[in-house]
Amino acid sequence: VTSVTDLTAYKLDLVYAPGVVQVTGVGDGMIGGRVFPSTGWSLQPPLVQGKVRVVGRVSPFDPRTGSGYLAEINFHVVGPLLSTSPLTLIEGLSPNGVLLFDEFGLQIRPITLVNDSVQVTSLLNVVTSSLPEGRIGDTYSAAVTAAAGTPPYSWSSNELPVGLNMSAGGVISGTPGQAGSFSVTVTVADSLIPPAVVSRALVLSIFGVPQVTTTSLPEARVGFPYQATVLGSGGKAPLLWSASGLPAGLTMNSIGVISGTPAEAGDFNVTPTVMDSYVPPGVGSRALLLKVHAALQVATIS
Repeated sequence: VTSVTDLTAYKLDLVYAPGVVQVTGVGDGMIGGRVFPSTGWSLQPPLVQGKVRVVGRVSPFDPRTGSGYLAEINFHVVGPLLSTSPLTLIEGLSPNGVLLFDEFGLQIRPITLVNDSVQVTSLLNVVTSSLPEGRIGDTYSAAVTAAAGTPPYSWSSNELPVGLNMSAGGVISGTPGQAGSFSVTVTVADSLIPPAVVSRALVLSIFGVPQVTTTSLPEARVGFPYQATVLGSGGKAPLLWSASGLPAGLTMNSIGVISGTPAEAGDFNVTPTVMDSYVPPGVGSRALLLKVHAALQVATIS
């Protein structure tokens, strides 16, 4: 309102679209730098129409003069993004300039009705779109964040791997005890009454430490081509292989294949090692016995 004089009471009806916003409360107004109390509000039937009635009053011996606002009406957003609700005053202090009087016989001063609208430009949403990877046995911590709505937020989650939990502040932490790719649903609620609630599915990958699963190597013979593949499990792909203790003539490539033509006989303690792509990388190794037989000798008797 602008430049009112000796204002002591008001009543107004505000129409809105209940599919877009819903009234959650009404606060006091402020006229000429002084509080103008809101003495009551109620939703008017039919509720599907969306209409709230607000009344306010001060002592007739302490009127308000000046400019300001009559009340603060709080809304809870329920409509989709970019939906729009009209905000229409259909009854003010004095519709059409006709003088009104309250139940005490006090004159209700006329005001100018101004219609407006509100558009949903931001909704409570989970901002975090991905979670960092983790590894079995390593300490894990990741914060999930939200935007819009009314802070502070309260968080919860389900389907977290064994060893992890989520705090009400939105931090996933702990020491994971199982490997896999987990679909984790995080849910955030804001501080409105009733609260806005939004969920989002995120993928959480937990890796194990790589291990060598091959338990034995096929035997070889000097001078004959040899090939054997060493297998592993766990870790983050791709895996990088190496080996120590191989006899002369044999090598291991980066994908775990031992090949070549052995040039010396004997029992060799070969240790294949696998390293994954996690940062820092996980490493696994295993000692295996490789028997290389001497070449056959053909004896000639004359």
